[in-house]
Formats: sequence, structure tokens, C-alpha cells
Amino acid sequence: MKNVVLYAAKKGKGDHEEAAKEFIKDVSNAISSGSGVFAYQIGKHTFVANTNVLFIGSKVNGKGIPPRIVRNFIKKLKPEDVKLVVVYSVSKKGKVSAMAHFKSILDPLGVNVHENELFLNESKGAAAEEAMAEAKKFASDVMMAFRGA
Repeated sequence: MKNVVLYAAKKGKGDHEEAAKEFIKDVSNAISSGSGVFAYQIGKHTFVANTNVLFIGSKVNGKGIPPRIVRNFIKKLKPEDVKLVVVYSVSKKGKVSAMAHFKSILDPLGVNVHENELFLNESKGAAAEEAMAEAKKFASDVMMAFRGA
């Protein structure tokens, strides 16, 4: 079985959307580094099978709702395909993470969602460096706990 990092970097117009896209990509790469697996962007035909740990992340709106491509993807997950889903999300200035939304979809499907999540506000400079270090440590801690279980 394998471990996977998937993320959605929403296409958008303007400098802010481009910065948001780069930030979630950077966070995903930090998660990748901490977990020891590659990060891939979610596409229309993305699927997982034989997966131990699936880290999945995206930018969320102020209500903690991820993009449609993420919602559609997680609706297709099955407990026999993935043992554990780990949620991470970023927001411009929101205070609501994606965890409640993910659990509302995945719990009825019987898919196990990690009790902790990573939620970061978009940042630049030193704050962004701290966020990447936090993301890397979060992923490393999740993987150590999973292997120790």
C-alpha cells in the first residue's frame, strides 16, 4: 500500500488567485517533504486505490468549503481504497477549516478521517516559512503515528 498527497490549486484570475495557488502548492510540497511522498494536483480523473494515508488539501472559502473538484473527488472515496484521510486547508483570512465539510461527506461513506488537521492562513515571507515548517512537521507527525499504530 502507498501514501499519497493530493491538492487542488484553483485556477483563477488576478494576483491574489495566483498567490493562493502558489501557497497551497508550497504547503503541499512541505506536506510531501514531511511525509516522504510526492504531491500531485487533483484532476478530473484522479483516483486512489490501495492507499494507507491520503493527505488532501486545498484553499477553502470563508465557510470552510473546498473547491468543487475536491468535493467531487472525496465523494468517490471508499474505505477499501484508503485507510486514513488527512485534511489540510488554507484560507486568505478565514477561520473555518475544511474538516467539518470533509467529515460530513466521508463519515457516512465509512472513510476514516484523521482527528487532527492542518489549517493555515495564506502568508508571505517569514510567516510563510513558518507555515511550511509547520506543514512539514504535521505530516511527519501523522506518518510516525500511523506507522506506530
